[in-house]
Amino acid sequence: MKALVYWALSGIGGVQRFDALLTRALLDLGIETSILVPSSFNPGDVENYHGVKIKGAHIIKYGIIDCGGAYCDLVNNVQGNIVLANIISNGNYDLVFIDTLFLYPASKVLIKKM
Repeated sequence: MKALVYWALSGIGGVQRFDALLTRALLDLGIETSILVPSSFNPGDVENYHGVKIKGAHIIKYGIIDCGGAYCDLVNNVQGNIVLANIISNGNYDLVFIDTLFLYPASKVLIKKM
C-alpha cells in the first residue's frame, strides 16, 4: 500500500505536528509513505520542534515563491495543488491525505476519481 500526505504549509505549527504524527504512524504500519511539501520545508525543523521523526518517508518538494503576505501564500498554495493534481492523477497512491481546504485544481482530479 502507498500513501501520500500533502503538507500545504511549510511551517512547524500544529498542522505540521498532526502531519508528522500521521506520517510516522503510516510508516510504523509498514505503509510506503510519501509527503508532498513546499521547497522551504525542512524535516529537521519538524523533528526538532515536535520530536517526531519522519525518516523513511519519501519527500517530494515543489517550488514556491519566496515572498510574504496573503497573496503570496495563495500563489504558493495553487502551485502545490497543481503538483498534487498531477501526482494523484497518475493513480499511484492508495491513500491521499490533504491538509488544505483550497484544492483547486486538485479538486477536479479528485471528483473525477470518485
